[in-house]
Amino acid sequence: MKKNFLEFLTMSLRKKRKAIFLFGMFILVISVTIFTACNVSSNLSPYSKGVLTVTFIDVGQGDSIFLAMDDETMLIDTGEKEYAYKVTQFIQEKDYDRIGVLVATHPHDDHIGGMAEIIRNFTIGKMYMPDVSHTTQTFINMMDAIENKNVSRHIPLQGENFKLGKATVTVLSAGLSNYSLNNTSIVLKVELDKYAFIFTGDVEFEAERDILSAKARFDISAYVLKISHHGSDTSTSDDFLDAVKPKIAVITVGKDNRYEHPDKEVIDKLSKKGIKTYLTSKKRNITIVTDGRKMEVITTK
Repeated sequence: MKKNFLEFLTMSLRKKRKAIFLFGMFILVISVTIFTACNVSSNLSPYSKGVLTVTFIDVGQGDSIFLAMDDETMLIDTGEKEYAYKVTQFIQEKDYDRIGVLVATHPHDDHIGGMAEIIRNFTIGKMYMPDVSHTTQTFINMMDAIENKNVSRHIPLQGENFKLGKATVTVLSAGLSNYSLNNTSIVLKVELDKYAFIFTGDVEFEAERDILSAKARFDISAYVLKISHHGSDTSTSDDFLDAVKPKIAVITVGKDNRYEHPDKEVIDKLSKKGIKTYLTSKKRNITIVTDGRKMEVITTK
């Protein structure tokens, strides 16, 4: 009887150990599953499905911004001609051979210098340009490339919009023709749920005031603001910043440039307002990704 009792006790202990082991494994599996699910949901990989990816390409003292969401793409400016190869290579490395929307914000070489080559290298869906021309060879080369490839050219109107994947693109300014060439810049807002970007070209105070006068018709606030004209003191007024209310500012600027951009006054203004500021001269390519609920900034030095 004593022997039977000991055997019973031993079997009970084994069963208990087995039960504890199985319970422990169950908890481990559940924990790993939850951990993995959390990591997947919080990971915003550039150029992945359902994610809007915005890259400010380092083109020195100029602008070139590539946006992609799923199969839809947009390139805003190209920088000087010498950077056309870099911009081309960057886009091709992401496995894109088509640019859905190509934007030439205004006809200055540091914005459209590489346009002719980009048009030759990619299939272009539609090209957005302000209603202005120029006499430079760069502008002539761009127009020749447009004609040679029969690219559809569109002069936008303030307030019109279109889709980039699930994101909405709104034209905040189609350019002011009665001021400087910088003020002819097309200004775009790109919005995906709770996050929005504003791309300003080289607009100055006059165009900023024109955008402010239209804020009753559409929302001009944005989480990310591309600071206009490489941080020049001719742009980025207090009124404009207060209306946009950005949390992040990006300045596309060349290192040790002869214009001494960005202006100290602009940098101080952004700092006092608590706006996190990134410069391509310091961070090189700056990529911002969002799924509309979360956002991440990725920089390369």
